[in-house]
Amino acid sequence: MSCRTALAFWSSMPGSGTRRSRWSAGLPARIACIAILVAPAIAVSAQPINRHPGWPGTTLSGVQCYGEGHGSRFEYISEHDKLAIVEKFHFYREIESLRMHDAKLDGDLDYTLRSIPNHHRALWARVRFYLRQIKDDQKRKELVKNEQMREGNPPPECYFERGEVFNPNDGMVPAIFGIYLHKRDQFEAALKAYNRAEALIPNDPELAYNMGLLYLDMGNLEKAREYADKASRLGYPLIGLRRKLSAAGSDPSASGASKAKSAVD
Repeated sequence: MSCRTALAFWSSMPGSGTRRSRWSAGLPARIACIAILVAPAIAVSAQPINRHPGWPGTTLSGVQCYGEGHGSRFEYISEHDKLAIVEKFHFYREIESLRMHDAKLDGDLDYTLRSIPNHHRALWARVRFYLRQIKDDQKRKELVKNEQMREGNPPPECYFERGEVFNPNDGMVPAIFGIYLHKRDQFEAALKAYNRAEALIPNDPELAYNMGLLYLDMGNLEKAREYADKASRLGYPLIGLRRKLSAAGSDPSASGASKAKSAVD
């Protein structure tokens, strides 16, 4: 299956109850394509893989990150051929699509990310799972209490912090981290994550598009236009950002454009 065919396949799959952009819907297949293209660059990078990343950073509420184990087993891009050892039992289709009960999802996503800290698809699944959980007030309170006590599994930001320390060459980790932070209304932190990603994958069209959406939410129309233009030059097909800029009176060229969904709608 080619990268283009794989993207079309994943984009057509049913969602998990939330609205998704082409970026998020096609994320699993897109990541597989990137793994093929980026692996040679990773192999010659000056920054080595940190096989014992520990649990660096803090949660959004300032709690020191925590979790079981400090080592890892595989790197998602350069050791893609070894991932089945973990994925076969802990990251199969029902886990990735969040179709199992919460305890099973929590345990298997945690195991996958402890074993493969920069597993892009598992990081995205962890985000979707956590955002689904905190929609329930009782569950949100339980998660907050566990976080303050540093019990159970940590919130998504800790897995992202760990993934970036594990492989500082992997731009997809901060790119997905930025989406999560944007969804949590952590605009400044999201921008920092996107900037780290842009330094590693400067010509990624979806990243440019999402940065434009973030700048728009931050009220910086000039930067939003800049990244909308960049995404367009790089071939990104969605025009939702231009529609939003047009509604803000900032991009008249988008008038009459068709409706599109964004990564953070």
